[in-house]
Amino acid sequence: MKTKKWLELLVAGIAILTLVMLLTSVTGAASSNTGSIGFVDMEKLQNELQEFKNFQAVVKEKENSYKLYQGYIFSEHNSAIKVLQDKATSEKNGKSADEQATIEKRFQDDVKKKLDDTNGKLEKERAKIMEELKGLREKADENTKKLIGEVAADKKLTVVLEKNSVLFGGTDITDQVIEQAKKNEKKESKDESKTKKK
Repeated sequence: MKTKKWLELLVAGIAILTLVMLLTSVTGAASSNTGSIGFVDMEKLQNELQEFKNFQAVVKEKENSYKLYQGYIFSEHNSAIKVLQDKATSEKNGKSADEQATIEKRFQDDVKKKLDDTNGKLEKERAKIMEELKGLREKADENTKKLIGEVAADKKLTVVLEKNSVLFGGTDITDQVIEQAKKNEKKESKDESKTKKK
């Protein structure tokens, strides 16, 4: 449950970062005080563009991979705790109350160390996944920004905002951005097949 929550927070954070970038950037079109304003529906782009679909697939894959890793680590942790508990129990047999208290304290210290180690492993894996997802998301956002810039330049738009920040007016270029992405994908596909034939 925590894994899904932090992945949702990552996606939401990156979406907000994208919105801020779109709101504060001027596209490749020439700037002018009387220029035209366009807008895009980022939610639709994230649902339609292949790069975002690929990103979502990687998020699911990483989430599943993390759950498996987490299960393995918890199993390993529980086995280690059982071994420590059995060892402490056998050492306590026939010992005085003071010796048993010392053994119990050592057991509790060992359990705490093992718990810290387990949490450290999980946090390290989570940080690794988050960094990888952040890089993939940034790449998808950058490519989307380029697509928006291409369409904006073609439409002679000087500013492109996110749809939710536009109250009135502006030109919706969402569908043109999706079409531009499809054209670029076809071109890249042709270029790759030409390269493979050589």
